[in-house]
Amino acid sequence: MADIYARGISAMADSVAASTRMATNMMFAGIEASRATTNYARHNSREIARVTSNTARIFGQNARETASRIQEGSYGSTTTTTGRTAGTTEEKETDTTRRK
Repeated sequence: MADIYARGISAMADSVAASTRMATNMMFAGIEASRATTNYARHNSREIARVTSNTARIFGQNARETASRIQEGSYGSTTTTTGRTAGTTEEKETDTTRRK
């Protein structure tokens, strides 16, 4: 009778030890997964910050260049082969209207 009781207790102890080991392994697997996810998120946020910074810098440069061209008066016009500056399409339409 004691032998049966001892085998039952031994089986339960083995089950508890195995389930504790499995729970610990699952916990550490979850920690590793969250660490990997955190690393991916950190790298992705750095990349997004880099792209956003570059985009903002390019838009700033384009805005400054456009503003300086507008101030110079050369925005929207082209230079002809004779060196004269041709106006925009709107200016050409008003010139032809004046000629009539």
